[in-house]
Amino acid sequence: MSLQECTIRGRNRVRTIYGSRVLWIGVVLLVIGTGPLFVVHKYLEWQGEYPIPQGHPNPFDSNPILRGLGLLGLYTCGPSIILIVIGLGLGIARYWRG
Repeated sequence: MSLQECTIRGRNRVRTIYGSRVLWIGVVLLVIGTGPLFVVHKYLEWQGEYPIPQGHPNPFDSNPILRGLGLLGLYTCGPSIILIVIGLGLGIARYWRG
């Protein structure tokens, strides 16, 4: 077996583990669900409007955009992590089958 054949086989095995469509759907769902919250949070931090002062009566009502994006992240984070774990399991099973 030549070095080139060995390298191609190694690449195909890695591609097999991460090649599961379920895994990539989970990753995309995680990025779409939590990405906007992360971007808005960092933007507000950069503007100096976040974190909310300690004396605020209800910090969750201070910014309805963060509340809505937080709910989006909450409802997409769990299913996306489940899909990622299933996708990794399928990829590892495919890897062990050869």
